[in-house]
Amino acid sequence: AGLEDWIRKLQLAHAIALQFNVETCRAKKYATSGVLPWQWNEPWPGICWSLVDWYGGPKPAAYYCQRAFAPVRITADFEKYKWSAGETWAADVIVVNDRAEALERLKASAELVDRAGRVLASRTFLCGAGADSLVDAGRLVWNLPATPDGVPGRFFFLRLRLWDANAAELSSNVYWHGIELPKPVGWLQQDIIFGWKIRIDPKKAGLKEGWF
Repeated sequence: AGLEDWIRKLQLAHAIALQFNVETCRAKKYATSGVLPWQWNEPWPGICWSLVDWYGGPKPAAYYCQRAFAPVRITADFEKYKWSAGETWAADVIVVNDRAEALERLKASAELVDRAGRVLASRTFLCGAGADSLVDAGRLVWNLPATPDGVPGRFFFLRLRLWDANAAELSSNVYWHGIELPKPVGWLQQDIIFGWKIRIDPKKAGLKEGWF
């Protein structure tokens, strides 16, 4: 893992973060007045949150935002991206329709797949979305394996698809999810604002956490 690998991972994290911001606001249509990602381009070469770099090249986040802002978008509302073994994973599937006409007889699918494409859980929903509206199509629930290695690589994907009444695909979406390893009894966690936080075994020290 060198500099190029670090850049690719950083740009993927950037893209996922902006996708989350845009889709979360759109899933709260009319409760949220809108969303405007910062920023479009860069005034000079550097590492920043822009969608387009100084040389005019779109970053991955530009394509993620383009899809997230599509007039018809299938999204998911879930609690977090990183899970613990044995937890119950759940997500609500939401269809956003910004068009001026209603969409009837829609078919939505939600699948959890591992890195080999093996389906871990799936559901299909039938719904309709009125003009300039959103609809909660349904919920997918899955119990994670009891051990972190129960899923190869300890990560999996939520794959969403939406079709119209003529079986033409209107929207698709993918979310990454991971399974974290159990933390040891005494562990250090770096906090970029306050420094270091240490968690101590309360049975031994009578404390929950401390700072230094």
